[in-house]
Amino acid sequence: MNMTLFQFTFLRRFFVLSFLLALLSGCQSFQKQSFSPMAHQVEDLDNGLKILWIEDGKIPYFSMNLMIPVGSAWDRDGKEGEASLVASLLDKGTKERSATQIAEDLEFLGLSFGASVDEDFTTVGISGLSVHSEKAINEMFDLLMHAEFKDSEVKRQVALTEAQVQRGFDKPSVVASVALEKEIYKNHPYSKLSSGSLSSLKGMKRSDLMDFYGRAYHPDHAVLAVVGKFGDAEKSQIRKLYSTWARSKTAIGKLPEPTEPGRRVIYIEKPGLKQAEVRFGHLGISRKDPDYLKLRVANTILGAGFIGRLFTEIRAKRGLTYSIYSYFDSREVPGPFVISTFTRPDKISEMIRETLKVYSDFSKGVSESEVKDAVAYLKGSFPQIIETSDDLARQLLILYRYGIDPDYLKDYMNNVSKIDHKELNAIMSKHFHPDKVTVVVTGPPGGEVGLEMFGKLEKISAKSLYK
Repeated sequence: MNMTLFQFTFLRRFFVLSFLLALLSGCQSFQKQSFSPMAHQVEDLDNGLKILWIEDGKIPYFSMNLMIPVGSAWDRDGKEGEASLVASLLDKGTKERSATQIAEDLEFLGLSFGASVDEDFTTVGISGLSVHSEKAINEMFDLLMHAEFKDSEVKRQVALTEAQVQRGFDKPSVVASVALEKEIYKNHPYSKLSSGSLSSLKGMKRSDLMDFYGRAYHPDHAVLAVVGKFGDAEKSQIRKLYSTWARSKTAIGKLPEPTEPGRRVIYIEKPGLKQAEVRFGHLGISRKDPDYLKLRVANTILGAGFIGRLFTEIRAKRGLTYSIYSYFDSREVPGPFVISTFTRPDKISEMIRETLKVYSDFSKGVSESEVKDAVAYLKGSFPQIIETSDDLARQLLILYRYGIDPDYLKDYMNNVSKIDHKELNAIMSKHFHPDKVTVVVTGPPGGEVGLEMFGKLEKISAKSLYK
C-alpha cells in the first residue's frame, strides 16, 4: 500500500508532502529562476553498491542513507508485513548487543538510526555530529549486517504492529486511503498492506524475516548516500566495510503491470462520523514515464496548491471542504493518481458530483495562462525541495532507484520552463480518466444513499481491509 496505517512512508511521501508545502510558499519565490543543486560524486564498488558522496562541510553534521530496491510489494503472499518488520528490527539486537544496549550506545553518541519501507524500496539511515562519523559508520554497518531478529523481539514487534492495525480501524482518513489502493490494485503486489494484515502478522515467524532479509538485503542495485562533513578517512572506512557485503545469488523479481479496474463506488460505513473522507483514484504513471514532468505541471493546475482548480471550485466557491488536493504517486510500475478530500455527510453526493465535474472539465484541456502560473510555482518551489544536502540525497536516491538520470535535478528549471499548454493538452486524455475513477467514501450509516449514480456501489467493512 502507499501508506502504513498511520503515516506516509519516508522517501517518496517526504517528496510529495514537501512539494505541496513548498507550493504554498511558491508565490514568494517566483523570482528564483535559476538554481543548481550542490555537486555529488558517484563511486561503484565491485559488489554492485553505488555510493553517492555529497560533501557539505558548512556544519559539523554527518549522515548515511542506504536505499535497497526491494519494498513491501515484494512481501510474499500470506506474509505481508515482512519487509516492514525486518526494517523495524534492525536495531533491536545483534549477536553481541541487546536492543537496550544498542539504544543506549546510540543515545550516548547522539546518533539517530532509522529504517522505513516503501512499496518499491527500503531505506536505512543514521545521522549525527560529524565528530562521531567513524562510530556512526561502524554502528550502521553493524546493525545492517548483524541484526539477529531474536524471537522475543519479533514477537514484541508483531504485537505492536497488530495493535497499530487494530487502531487503524478507527482512523477514517487512513481507512479511505487504504481502501482506494486495494480497489485500484486488487490482487497486484501494490494492494498489500506494508504493515501486514491481522492474519499475516499472526503467522509471522523469525524464519520468515530471516528469509526476507536473505533475499532483499544485498548491495546489488543498492545505493548509499553519504552526506555532510567527511574526508578521505571516512571514505576509506566505508569502502573497506561495504566491500565485504556479499552480492545476491538471485535476481530481484520484476513487478507485473497493473490493470485498470474501471468506475465504481466503495462505501465504508463507520457510525458516529461527523465528516466523510472521500477519495478518487485510478492508475497513474511509472516514474520513468516520459510525460512525468509535464504531468507535474498538469497536476499543479488541477490540485497541487491553492491555485488549483479543485481548490478554487470545491473549497473557495462551494465551501464543500477545507482541503482538497491531487497527486501522482509514481512508482516502478504505474502508481495511483489520487484526489483526496473530506466533507460533511450530507454533502457527500454533491462533493462527488462537483469533483468529478471539475476533473472531467480539466481532462479536456488547460489554458496558456494556467500553464504559465503552474510553471512559475514549480520553479519557485523547487529550490526548497533540495535545499539541504540531506534533501538532495533523498531525491538522488529516488532517481537512482528508478533509473532516472541524476541530471534531472540540474536540468529541472530549464526543462519545466519549456512546457507549454499545447504539449499538455496533447497528453491529457492519455493520463487523466474521469470515466475510470474509483470513488471511496468512509462515512456514517446512510451516507451511501444515492451514490449508485456515480458507478456500481459496493459496501465493505473497515475490518475487511486488514483481516
